[in-house]
Order: sequence, then C-alpha cells, then structure tokens
Amino acid sequence: MTPDYSLFAWFLIAVTSAAFLEHEEEGSGGQDLNIPLTPSSLPELNETVLCTNDQMEVVIPSAFFINKLPPLYVWDLHLNDPECRGVEIKDYYVFSIKTNLSDCGTIVESDGTHIMFINTIRNNDSDVVTRNYINITFICRYPVNYMVQQPNGENMIRVDVKTITLNTEDGNFSVSMLLYKDEEFEDKWTTVPSLTLDDNIYVKVFMIPAHLLLRVERCWATPTNDPYSNIQYTFIKESCPVLSNEQMLTVLKNGQGPESMFRIQMFKFVGSSYKDVFLHCNVQICHNTPGVCQPNCSGEDSFKRTRRDVTMSHTVSYGPIRRRLPDSDQPTLNSGSMPPMETFVLAGLLVVMLLITGVFGRLWLRTRRSYPAQQAAQLTLSNIHVLEVAS
Repeated sequence: MTPDYSLFAWFLIAVTSAAFLEHEEEGSGGQDLNIPLTPSSLPELNETVLCTNDQMEVVIPSAFFINKLPPLYVWDLHLNDPECRGVEIKDYYVFSIKTNLSDCGTIVESDGTHIMFINTIRNNDSDVVTRNYINITFICRYPVNYMVQQPNGENMIRVDVKTITLNTEDGNFSVSMLLYKDEEFEDKWTTVPSLTLDDNIYVKVFMIPAHLLLRVERCWATPTNDPYSNIQYTFIKESCPVLSNEQMLTVLKNGQGPESMFRIQMFKFVGSSYKDVFLHCNVQICHNTPGVCQPNCSGEDSFKRTRRDVTMSHTVSYGPIRRRLPDSDQPTLNSGSMPPMETFVLAGLLVVMLLITGVFGRLWLRTRRSYPAQQAAQLTLSNIHVLEVAS
C-alpha cells in the first residue's frame, strides 16, 4: 500500500501551528512577542521583557542564537536602529533602551488608553544570503490617563522629590507634583507651605522619564485630603483655566513638554473650620506628535478634548497648604509698644484703680485719726462715773 504523504504533511502543519499558539499564550507578563520559529526552537527562547519608567529591556538565553546553523552572535543582532546593539552577560543576550524609550528606532503608537513603544531585534542584513532570519518584536505599554496627587502631610517633606508610580500590566510612569515659592520655579517648598490670601502658589507637575508630553486636564482643591470630597473648587478644567482673571490663575505651560506649570493665588474655603487646602490634578501623557497634546484655550472649537476614564489605582494628595493671617491681623509686641485701643483701655483701668485706691486710703486715714479721740472721751466718762460712786 502506498502511504498517504499529503495526510502526514497536514498533520505536521497542525502540530506546528498548535505549538506556536501555545508559545504566544505563555509569553512573559503579557508582552507581545512575535517571532517566526521552528518547532524545535520554541523551547529555547524563554525570553524576559522588562518595562519600567525609564527602560525597556529584553533578555534571551544566548543558546537560542548560538545553537542555530550557522550560529548568531550578539554582534550579529541589533534593534530597529542598527547602532543599537545588545550585550552578552553570562549566558544571556541583553537588549536595552534606557532613559528615552523613543530611541533606537522605537515606534510609538497609542490605542486611546495606552501608549505603546514597539521595537524589534533583527540580525544583520546581508547582500548575499541570509540563512537565519531573526525578527523578535517586543512591546511595552503604558497608561495614557491617570490621577496623580502628591503627599505632603507632615511638617517636613522626607525627600526633595516624591514620585507616584502607576503600575500597569507592562510598565509604569512616575509623576510628581511640587510647590515653589518663586515665579522662576527655583526655590521649592521643603516644609508645609504657609501662605496668606495675597500670596501665590506656584505648582509644577512633571513626569519621569521626560521624553514624552504631559498635559494637566483637571485640577481642583478640597479642604481635606479626600480628593472626592463633596466640597471642591475646580480651577482647571479640560486643560484650560476656569478663572478668566489672570491675576488669580495663570497656566504657564501645559502640553508642551514633560512638565506643566501654573500659578494660582492662595484662597480659603468658606467656614471657620476649614484652614487647609489640598491640591489634586488629573494628567494625561501624550506621545511626541506636534499639536496633539497642547491645548488651545482661546475658543471652544479650537481644541477637541476627549473624555477618558481616569485610572483609579493610586490616590494620594498634596497638602496641606496652610492659610496664614497677614502680619497686620496678628497681635504683636514690638519694642514694648501696643495698639492704641488696648493702650487706652489699660490706661483707663489703671486710672480707675488709682482713684479707688485713693478714696479707700483717705477713708482709712480719717478713721484712724478719729479713733484716739473716741477712746479719750470714753475714759473721761468712766472716771466721772467712778468718782460719783465713791462719793
């Protein structure tokens, strides 16, 4: 009987497809890894993809490349940019993109909820022949929107820069909020800010790494550290200032780089029990596409703003910012001087006390003077009475 070779070939194809799908499903941490592999090479890959706020890294056992015919060495491989090559560390080939995730020919895409950084490990091109074709694509995904607040609840900030790290399924960004004392944003607050209603609050929100764009979408204040308090004061909405008075609020930079800055005049919540202010901001991270992230607040139709759900994973607050009374409203003692009204009151009380003391003193002296005369008169009458009895 003649064997059915076509049926055997279909069986091999089915087994190969099943193995490839199984490898895709068992990828590292949800990373997208696409590579044309033979069934015999599938168990050798064992890749590890690391996505952090300032680094993308792929680690692959060197045996996966060396066992090929002909073998592939680390100098035979590169990323999208041929200048970006890997290094061999012990039994692994390591490919890294550090500081700026857009380097090394990285492709940046967005699906509306995440920003994706895509790069590929390739082997050197040859004009003659290529026997081993390597095309390992790896992707790191980061969230587009999330809420960032900054803790500052004690008398001293423990570190100069505190960061909020939002972990996602593949990577994270770090965003910080700081307050400054000057319009040059050079002298930052290292203690709990204490401001009068005439003072300005200088706020900077910035991201790490600093190679993307950051836009503040909404900023608001609450009298407590709860960002969802029923009492709220929104002063930036849809990336534009709510207040038309520039003396009270000025957005200095927003959506133009990795930091947003604004100045707002100090304020207080109505009610004697509310003495502190806590700030909160929603921010959006954009990829480096000109005109996409920067808002135009001159007209309603000049900038299309898309409402997206805010990731609710991390909720902390910047605050408190304490309200301080002006010097003119605080009673002070300078060189022994006192306010005129208090001086008059004390002087009046002193005069009254002196008058009372004088009156009682005169009465006492008058009483003392009359007391000896009364005693002498009583003795005379007594003597007369005794004489009369004796006679």
